[in-house]
Amino acid sequence: MFILVDSFIIYTLYSAFTLKYAQVLKTMAMGRSADAGAEQQPTTLILRSMSDDKSMELFKIIASVTSNDVDHSVSNNEMINTHILITRVKLTRKQYYSRISSLISSGLVKRSNGKYIITSLGKVVYRVIALVDQAIHDSWKLRAIDAIESKSSSGILDEEYGKLVDMLIDNHELKEILSAKRTLSKEIKKKVNSAGKQPISIASRI
Repeated sequence: MFILVDSFIIYTLYSAFTLKYAQVLKTMAMGRSADAGAEQQPTTLILRSMSDDKSMELFKIIASVTSNDVDHSVSNNEMINTHILITRVKLTRKQYYSRISSLISSGLVKRSNGKYIITSLGKVVYRVIALVDQAIHDSWKLRAIDAIESKSSSGILDEEYGKLVDMLIDNHELKEILSAKRTLSKEIKKKVNSAGKQPISIASRI
C-alpha cells in the first residue's frame, strides 16, 4: 500500500518541533565555533545541504556514530572516513566532495583527526529529521485523526482527542506536537470568534 504524505501535516509537525528547539538552534547558529570560526548559518543553507537523497544518506551515516540508527550505522571498528562514505553512498569523488563540503559549510558536520563527526547543531537537526521520518511512517494515522476531527460538526472533546492520539500514535514527541497543535487551533478560533463579535458589540452601543 502506497502512502501519500500530506505536505501540510509534515509542515505542521516540522514547524512545531522546530519551534520547541528554536532557542537551542538560535544559540548554536548565532554563536561562533571556537575551532572552525563558523559564521551564522541560515536555515536555507542547512536544508540545501541535504536537498537530495545522497546528501541525506551521507549525513545520516555520519550521524549514526552517535545514535542508534541501525539502517545507517557502520561497524564500531570503522572510522567514518572518505573511503567508507564514498563506498556506502556510492558516489564519485567529485559528487562526494561537493556534498561533504556543503554539510561542513552548513555547520552540521566537521572533520576531526581524519574522520567526520556530527556537530551539536547536526545532532539537533538529525533529531528533527528522525521525527519527520516517523511522521511520514505514521502519516495514515495522522490523516485518520484529521478525518475524525473534520467529520465531527461540533468537534471532539479534548479527552476524546487525547485518547485517539494515544491509541494511534506511539511516539511521545509526536503526541506533544499534536496536543500543541490542537491547543493553538483552539486559541486561534477563539480570537477569530472574538474579533467577529466585536463590530456587532460596537454597533449595538451606537
